[in-house]
Amino acid sequence: MKLSLVTDPQQFFESRAPTLWQSSLLLVALGIVGLGLLPPIVALMQSPLIPDDRVLNTLPVVSYATTNGIVSIPGVYALLAAMLLVIPILSWLLFSAVFYGLSWPVATERGVRELFAAVGVGFVPLLIGNVFTVAVTLLTFPSTPAQLWGLGMTIPGRVYVIPPEMGALFFLVNAVGIGCALWAGYLWAHALKRTRGLSSRQALAVIAIPVLLTIGPL
Repeated sequence: MKLSLVTDPQQFFESRAPTLWQSSLLLVALGIVGLGLLPPIVALMQSPLIPDDRVLNTLPVVSYATTNGIVSIPGVYALLAAMLLVIPILSWLLFSAVFYGLSWPVATERGVRELFAAVGVGFVPLLIGNVFTVAVTLLTFPSTPAQLWGLGMTIPGRVYVIPPEMGALFFLVNAVGIGCALWAGYLWAHALKRTRGLSSRQALAVIAIPVLLTIGPL
């Protein structure tokens, strides 16, 4: 990705057309980063705060064979890992379809492939924010938590962490995450201008409600 995506999004989208392959790799990377939440989630589930028989036995164990024998994973962990990987990709498809539908009455261009590829590039800020959030969480999360934490991923793919007591560090972490989500919306507006022929006002109107409704926990 060119630096102009950050410094001058309009110039970026006008000078080159992102490919679906590039967008797909970006969304896969977003999901892989999201897997960084698994260790804190596992530590929380294995703590005395959450009874094992109430959560870990909810789903059947997932087992698979390796050269060293059979590996078994609680079904809940496998489901959480799958969700962290899939949510960004589903969000990409959902947001692209919503943006296409909302912009249809005023659009002057009809390129579906170009729209999906450009919207995928707009997830770059979420990737940056998630790397920061996951890194801080892994460095500060207690090995045996004594209080419940809020851990999860919003529909657009933003990782969020809400500790029992919101200190300055996690206030900053969540502020960065929300800022990156709004930044993604700004890039999506430029993507719509380029691929659907919208004006700036029209593009902002299209992305405003989906972005604000799905920005996640504050």
